[in-house]
Amino acid sequence: MREVWEESGQRISEIDPIAATSDHWVGSSPAGRFEDFNAVRLLYRARCADPVEPVIHDVGGSTDQAQWVPIAEALSRRLVPFTRRLIERRHDR
Repeated sequence: MREVWEESGQRISEIDPIAATSDHWVGSSPAGRFEDFNAVRLLYRARCADPVEPVIHDVGGSTDQAQWVPIAEALSRRLVPFTRRLIERRHDR
């Protein structure tokens, strides 16, 4: 709940973990730095009873472009493969 509020300004409840994954890669970051990077992603389903325009607390961070979009529109965006697969699976229901 705290992380969602910090990253987007949304208040959530009814949190349910639904997936976890990790990726590892070595190479150049978008900024050109050499990195040995491991990403761990935990995905939760939650209820947002009163969605508001996202509030970006970490300007320039990983969520600096957070916004609400319809599922079909989300699929036309640049997404990490894990996120794309989850949205496509949910969208097909």
